[in-house]
Amino acid sequence: MIGLIVAGHGEFARGLADTVRLLTGELEHVVCVDFPAGMAGEELEQHLLTAADFMSACNRFVILTDLPGGTPFRIAAGLALRDDRFRVLTGTNVPLLLQLALSRTGDACVDELIASALAEARQAVMVFEVPKPW
Repeated sequence: MIGLIVAGHGEFARGLADTVRLLTGELEHVVCVDFPAGMAGEELEQHLLTAADFMSACNRFVILTDLPGGTPFRIAAGLALRDDRFRVLTGTNVPLLLQLALSRTGDACVDELIASALAEARQAVMVFEVPKPW
């Protein structure tokens, strides 16, 4: 099984997961790691590792972060460089988490899951155009 770890500045992770839970119900193998002001990067890394340990039924993990280049992303990327159980996505939005959470199966290929979820998430970002009167 693939575990999902959502991490971001402030309460981004909890807010995002709460939104998806509102749409789908309880989420299995999804753990949120908030990064409040004043938390050190080393502490965030420990929380990410603890989140993975908590999901003992999972052997692969996708860490979803809020901002490219932000501390949660950099810490997660460092984990992925050292441990091949971790993959990292950034720029996370509701459609991305929703697609990942609903598409996982016990034998899912993490790369295929990510590719599919990214395609869905990209399609969900759009501009609303006000119709022009003719």
